[in-house]
Amino acid sequence: MPGEVTIRVATMDDFSAVCQLLHELDDHHVRIRPDVFQSFIGPARSREHVARFIDEHDGEIFLAEL
Repeated sequence: MPGEVTIRVATMDDFSAVCQLLHELDDHHVRIRPDVFQSFIGPARSREHVARFIDEHDGEIFLAEL
């Protein structure tokens, strides 16, 4: 039986995990629409880009943890 799922707001301590999730999402877009999206090397987003979403926007990034 799987463990309990906890949903929480991301912080900059989650930068690596957020980038991994965004990388997977980007790869999905490349697979389904290679005519529009292309792969790139490096982190999915810069620390500054993720920080803007975490610290400055009116929204939140939520993470689900087992």
